[in-house]
Amino acid sequence: MNRSLPDRRLTLMLLCMLPLAALIGCTGEQERQVAMRRLCLSKLATAYHAFHDANNRGPKDLDEFGEFIESEQNDKGTLEALKRMHEGDILMFWNATMSDDSDQNDQYILGFEAACPGNGGYVVMGGGTVDHVTAKKFGTMNEIPRTDASVESEDAAGGDAAGEDAVGKDATVDP
Repeated sequence: MNRSLPDRRLTLMLLCMLPLAALIGCTGEQERQVAMRRLCLSKLATAYHAFHDANNRGPKDLDEFGEFIESEQNDKGTLEALKRMHEGDILMFWNATMSDDSDQNDQYILGFEAACPGNGGYVVMGGGTVDHVTAKKFGTMNEIPRTDASVESEDAAGGDAAGEDAVGKDATVDP
């Protein structure tokens, strides 16, 4: 009977560890998802800067940006980020005017997760820094400066500063 006591303890210990192992697995998956969300925003900022460097201006819309990414920046992470933009999960400001100083650019939002205005989430700043912000903090942050072309298209469309013409696919944002 003494032999069965250690066997029972081992069985009990394994049964207790199984749910714990499942929880650790979920946490690992959540960490991977957060890392991917951050990576997508970072990749988009890099591609945006590459577009700006090549054209001396920011992309005018998702179509133009997507064509550039598919032809010039076609690594797996950037293509995943582009897919998320097409799905409406990530939004960018179009026609941004970028400074040569990344610290200056980092004072402004370049792109963000669609849930940011209402629930908080990740933003990418103009200099490429990715941060998590609350919805309240998001509402106080400044959009990246844009050329007059984006402002004119917003006025013509009756959009607000972060409406569909300024941001992307079917987006209406009220930070």
